[in-house]
Amino acid sequence: MAHWEIIVQYIRTDGTYIETVTTVQGSRDDAQAALDRAARTFRPSSMLREKGRRIYRHSDGVSYYVRITGSFSTSHLLFSSVELVQSIGAPQPALASDLPPE
Repeated sequence: MAHWEIIVQYIRTDGTYIETVTTVQGSRDDAQAALDRAARTFRPSSMLREKGRRIYRHSDGVSYYVRITGSFSTSHLLFSSVELVQSIGAPQPALASDLPPE
């Protein structure tokens, strides 16, 4: 199974940020479904009161530009899915989905 991360990129007054929204173990279609959900539901921590949301799909068909309008500011976000193709070095912490059931 492929390992995917759904990421969001955004700019604030103190810098540019890239954040992992969620991880997915599965197919490209599973990752696309998680990406669609993230674009529709993700709320930036700085957004206190959402007034509106516009979602645009990029021409590549696999990323989204989202503009969220709030009471006092507007957030501009870029969502995309990335697939892990190589990992070198120390193992990463286990994902919740990798842990055995309790």
